[in-house]
Amino acid sequence: MYSNNTTSISKNEPQDIAVDLSTTAFVSGVGQYHTANPGANNPAPYAHVTFNDIIRMAGAPKAVPKDRAPWVIFSTTGGEQARVHQIQREKGQFGGLWADLDKVDGTTFDYIVRQIGDVLRGCRYIVYTSSSATERNPKSRLIIPLTNLIPGGDYTMLARILNNRLKKVNLIPDRATERPGQLCYLPNRGQYYQRRVNEGPLLDPYKAFIKEIRAEQDRLRKEQEERERRHQEAIQKTQERINTGQANPVEAFKQTYPVDLALERYGYVAAGNKYLSPLSESGKPGVTILDNGKWYSHHGSDAGIGKHDKEGGTWGDAFDLFVYYEHDGDFNKAVQAAGRMFTTTDPETGQVISLTRLNQREYMRQRGAAGDAFQGKDADQAEQIWEALVPLDDTHPPAMVPDILTGLVGDRPVGIGGCLPG
Repeated sequence: MYSNNTTSISKNEPQDIAVDLSTTAFVSGVGQYHTANPGANNPAPYAHVTFNDIIRMAGAPKAVPKDRAPWVIFSTTGGEQARVHQIQREKGQFGGLWADLDKVDGTTFDYIVRQIGDVLRGCRYIVYTSSSATERNPKSRLIIPLTNLIPGGDYTMLARILNNRLKKVNLIPDRATERPGQLCYLPNRGQYYQRRVNEGPLLDPYKAFIKEIRAEQDRLRKEQEERERRHQEAIQKTQERINTGQANPVEAFKQTYPVDLALERYGYVAAGNKYLSPLSESGKPGVTILDNGKWYSHHGSDAGIGKHDKEGGTWGDAFDLFVYYEHDGDFNKAVQAAGRMFTTTDPETGQVISLTRLNQREYMRQRGAAGDAFQGKDADQAEQIWEALVPLDDTHPPAMVPDILTGLVGDRPVGIGGCLPG
């Protein structure tokens, strides 16, 4: 059933040609600590599993401890970082949605099946109880194959819409399934086991969820407008401080990017009052914003950023994120780049120049360089040394985290066929 071969697709675009997802290989492994990340303890290659495999497993599930339980991520994008959420957002191609229904105490499995039927209205799906289920608490997992592979940038929005629909029929889902790298545990027999397979047309989420997609796009657009307003306000205040000589490049950057905006800029996903690191494999949000305007991370994957404490945590500010994610940990390059983001007036020449250029001139003046050298060829040659590696001189706010729909509705052909629940 398993092999160590996975298919890697690099383009984050919807697949417009229908594929036979019943035999498509999705990333799989065994136990929550299974990872192929070479930086982890005991890394091992991932396996793969298909929908047909899952149907067979559901018909005759084994009973194994959770640390040996098989799981799947419904993405064809494998490789060493297949469990990293940000990698799946950027490169993933997903052939299924799923839901984890673990708040169903006092219901019955038949009730769950009926409610799912109201949500999906004839679409193909499989639902089975989890290993910890009991007759009075039939915790279940729902898997829905899709008409086509969908890009990782769309996955979170579509999973959120599915969960919202389940909630409306009194099936409270675990929202962790909205993370693209979240593990879906496969059929594993416990003391109480039930399963149901519904044969029907495949779900085309771009058709079935069209109303919710448009509403979600509108909501996200408003959120982005608010981010832009806050960012522009911060830029204005920072520039005012610079004009009075009160801000160096590092402080200017931190004032322009409050820590919450900086976290979002680099792919940290808000989950209540915490954030999930884009480097994480655990799927558990472990980053908080402290009262002093800094961030604190319990994620081991963030260990290369900022500073460390005795408890093994990592902490830092917005500039630490900038150094790590955009300048490979090179503090000096990050300072130079931040200085190019803001302008000031050279007190000797009256020119409006970047903070970086002013610092260069002041340094050379202190070394006895002639002021007029900055007006000719020598200045051009000297300033070529500081040429930007990353264009950071625009004042637009950071783009939203790519776990939302990427503007496909209305711009792409609607999927082929499929059922239309709702």
